[in-house]
Order: sequence, then C-alpha cells, then structure tokens
Amino acid sequence: MNNKHPKFSEYKPALQWLCDQKDAPEAAKKDALQAIKAYDRAVTHYNSEQKSRAQMVDDQKEWQRRALADLLTDLNGSGAVKTVSYVERCNQADALVELGNQTVTLASGALRRLTSSVELGCLVAHEVALRTWIAQRRTNEMHACGYTESLTTHLELIYNHIRPQWWDSEWRAPLELHTAEHLPIIYYEHWPAQHRASLAYVWQEFAKGEVTHHALTDNLKRYSLNRRVYELPIAPASINEPQPLKMNW
Repeated sequence: MNNKHPKFSEYKPALQWLCDQKDAPEAAKKDALQAIKAYDRAVTHYNSEQKSRAQMVDDQKEWQRRALADLLTDLNGSGAVKTVSYVERCNQADALVELGNQTVTLASGALRRLTSSVELGCLVAHEVALRTWIAQRRTNEMHACGYTESLTTHLELIYNHIRPQWWDSEWRAPLELHTAEHLPIIYYEHWPAQHRASLAYVWQEFAKGEVTHHALTDNLKRYSLNRRVYELPIAPASINEPQPLKMNW
C-alpha cells in the first residue's frame, strides 16, 4: 500500500476523478464538486485581495512621499501651510492599508477552511457509503494486483483518508491478517496467496454488508465481520511461491 503522505496537488484531481465515476455515491460526488468550486473561487478571491492590498501599500508610500514634498513646497512659498491636510491624507492611506490587511486575513482564513474541504474533508459525511462503494470495486476485481482502470491511485488516496478500522482480534484462522487494524485496498503479486485471499474475503463481506459498525466514541469507530469464516476464495499463487508444473501434452 502506498503510505506516503499525499501532496495537496493530489487531492483536487482525486475529487475530480470521483465526480466523474458513474457508480460513485451521488451525495459524495455533489459535495466533492461543490468543494472544488468553492476552493477555486476562494483562490481567485484571495489573489484579488492580495493584489488590492499591494496597490494600497504602494499608494500609502506615494502619499507619504508626496506629503513631505508638498509641505516643503508650502514652506518655500507664501501661502497657507496645509500640514493637517497632508497628515489626514496619509492617515486615510494608512487606514486603507489596514483594511487591506484585514480583508487578506479573512480571505486567507476562508481559503484554509476550503483547502481542508478539498483535502477530502468534504467526504467525511459520506465515509460509510464510500467505503461500501470502494469495497464493491475491490470485490469486482477480487484478485487483481496493482492499479487497474477501476482501482486507481485516486481511489487509493480517497480510501486511505476514510479507511475503516477493524477489531484486530477478528482475524482468526483461516484469515491470515495477523493483528492489522487497517487493510490495504491495493494488492501486490509478491504477497502470499493466503494473505491476498484473506483480504479478498473481508472486502467481499464488506461489499455484501456483512459487517457491523461499532461507534465506540465520536472519534473511535471500528468494524467487525458478522459471520464466522470457514473458507477463503482461492487466490493466484504469489510470484515468490512455487508455481504448479505446466505440462504440454
């Protein structure tokens, strides 16, 4: 399984991919699309506010420069000296810069919130439906190893974000999963056949709904199998295991 910490640039394509999957839960797709749209608008808004603030800072510097130049002109002349007017003008420029700072801070906060949503936070409410959907996809290609057209890197990224936690005491023989609390969704040919067969069985049961969801606390939820395991599906031999002799008759 791919355990590397994903980069932010990987999340948005994963959500876009999810939106394009005809068999994916509709409610999850709707929220994913909304998260993408809101994030894109937030980026545009943040960049616009930064640009506006930069212009305000430039104007502030210009007014400060001109205030001194204008005061010197007054002092070298015979007319009124408009010091108060120049100070007020600078104060207005300072106030606009402070306003610009506040708008950028607010826009930045909104962008951070929506960034979290794009980092799959928008899928939290759909975890159960998505897990079942992923389990069905895994079961449709029960013994496939590596990535496929259906079992993609995007699916793995989403799965790793919402992957279910299991009772580690649940893995009794003939299941060969040791005390794993999290199970991979992508298999590899060098894994032992019994291990891959065990994973195939668990995901098959999940896809059928033959699991129980235990909500121990608000933040701790675990799954367990409903039925005792008697027989596992037969998985292809590992590339590291002895292969059956092929005879050419």
